[in-house]
Amino acid sequence: MHTPEFEFEKVKANVEQAAAEFGIAYRIVQDNDFGTWRNYENRFWPAKYLIDRDGFIRYTHFGEGDYDETETIIRELLAENGGSVTLEDANFLPTREFDDAAFAVDGPEMSVTRELYAGTGRNYSALQFGGGGQPPYVRHEQYYSRQGLAMEYADPGVHENHFIYLSGLWSNGPESLTHARSTEGYEDYVAIKFYGTSAHIVLGLPESGEPYEVRVTIADAPIVADHAGEDVKWDEHGNSYLLVDEDRLYRVARTPEYGGYELKLSSNSDTFEFFAFTFGVFSNAP
Repeated sequence: MHTPEFEFEKVKANVEQAAAEFGIAYRIVQDNDFGTWRNYENRFWPAKYLIDRDGFIRYTHFGEGDYDETETIIRELLAENGGSVTLEDANFLPTREFDDAAFAVDGPEMSVTRELYAGTGRNYSALQFGGGGQPPYVRHEQYYSRQGLAMEYADPGVHENHFIYLSGLWSNGPESLTHARSTEGYEDYVAIKFYGTSAHIVLGLPESGEPYEVRVTIADAPIVADHAGEDVKWDEHGNSYLLVDEDRLYRVARTPEYGGYELKLSSNSDTFEFFAFTFGVFSNAP
C-alpha cells in the first residue's frame, strides 16, 4: 500500500518507475487520499500488518528492522493454513544493527536528529500547534512571516541539532524550499548539523525534467568516500555532488560511526528544491 508523503509521490508514473528500479514485482495499491491509512489509524512509514485468513490483524511492526521476526510470524500463519514452510527452510537476510552509541547520549543536543521538513505546511503547523511538543524545523524567524515568496536568509553560523539553516535567496512553499535564483559560485546553501550514521534528502526535479547538480560537503570539505552515501559523485576537481535527475530520496552520507556532522548542500540552479531530511543510526552492516 503506497500512501504518499509528498505530492510528487501521488503520480502513478513515479510509483511505477520506483517499483521498477527496486525490483518490486508484487502489486502496489495507491492510497493517495489516505483512506486506508486513516482506517488503520496508521502513523508510520513503513508500517507492517499481517492479517490472517479470518481477517484479523495478528502482527504489526512500525519502522525498519525486525525482518527475521516478521518472517517467522509469516511462516507461523502459513502453517495455520496447512503450509509446510518451516523455519529450518528460512534464508534470512543479514540484519542491520543499530549503532549503540546513538542510544548512549543524554539530552537532545547529541540525540539522533529527527526528520526535518522544509515546507510551510509542517513548519507552520508545528509553530501553531506545537507539532506534538516539537518546535518547527526551519530556524529563521522570517520564514514564518510570509509564505510562497522569495526571501533572503543569513546563516547565523552556529548550528543546533534538529534544525534547518539557510543562506541566500529561498522561496518557501507548502512542502518544500526552492532556491530562488541562479548563481555561479554556490554561495547559497542549506545547512544542518545532524547526529546519526547516515543522512538522506528528498529532492525534486523541475517540470522541465532538466537535471541539476547539488554540491554537498561535510565540515565545509568534499565528502570523502568512507563518509559518502550511495548517490554521491565526484567531479574532476574532487567536489562531491548529487545529480538530481528524478523526484526521490537521495543518500547523502554514510559515516563510519555515530556522531555530529556539519552538512551543507548548495546549487547554482534556481530549480534546486528540497523537501525533507531523514537520518539513520545503523552500524555499517550489509
